[in-house]
This record gives sequence, structure tokens and C-alpha cells, in this order.
Amino acid sequence: IGYLLASMRAHQLTPARLTVAAGFYAVFAIGLVPILA
Repeated sequence: IGYLLASMRAHQLTPARLTVAAGFYAVFAIGLVPILA
């Protein structure tokens, strides 16, 4: 979230940066599966 906020404040939020952030969220979600299962 900090990365996205910093990008928005710097007016540099692009679709590519948003895709990178989404990828990190996906990795985080996949990492939670074994912990919560």
C-alpha cells in the first residue's frame, strides 16, 4: 500500500506500476493459503 500511495503522491501511478503492485498482492495471497489452511 505504501508503494501505491507514494506513486500516487508523485503522480507516477501508471498501469505498469499498478500491475506490479497487483502481482505482489497475488504473491501475498498465495503465501497465506498454506498458513491459513
